[in-house]
Amino acid sequence: MQFANGGVSEQQNQISAMITKGAKVIIVGAIDGAQLGTQLKQAKDSGATIIAYDRLLLNTENVDYYVAYDNFKVGVLQGQALLDGMKAKKPTGPTTSSSLPGRRMMPTRRSSSTAP
Repeated sequence: MQFANGGVSEQQNQISAMITKGAKVIIVGAIDGAQLGTQLKQAKDSGATIIAYDRLLLNTENVDYYVAYDNFKVGVLQGQALLDGMKAKKPTGPTTSSSLPGRRMMPTRRSSSTAP
């Protein structure tokens, strides 16, 4: 497992190094899923299985599997935990909270206007 510290070029280099070391499976939590096509093709050509984890890998057909969790359900559970915690601290209210929707480049991000 490697973490690219938020840098696309570092993630590209890490995937290339995994290929060189003979990785059979590469699980990618892409920083920018549209920037890894060359490395994913090289990985696929080497025989590696490619798994996209929670972020889409775009502009490539070299993805074998996509694994994610239910982002909406996670939000529901987080919201309920927040409400329960606020009620426990101040049972009669009033309380205030803020919402942070996430990074704009994340394809799994939803604004409050698009949530079901």
